[in-house]
Amino acid sequence: MFYNIFLRLVQIMLLQYRTIPGFVTKYSDFILGFGT
Repeated sequence: MFYNIFLRLVQIMLLQYRTIPGFVTKYSDFILGFGT
């Protein structure tokens, strides 16, 4: 349940900061690495 909330927060953060390519790329790599 906590994991779902975490994913939701990350999704919101990505939507808010998607205007910063470097930030999004860094977080995308983090999510991909964290998800596997």
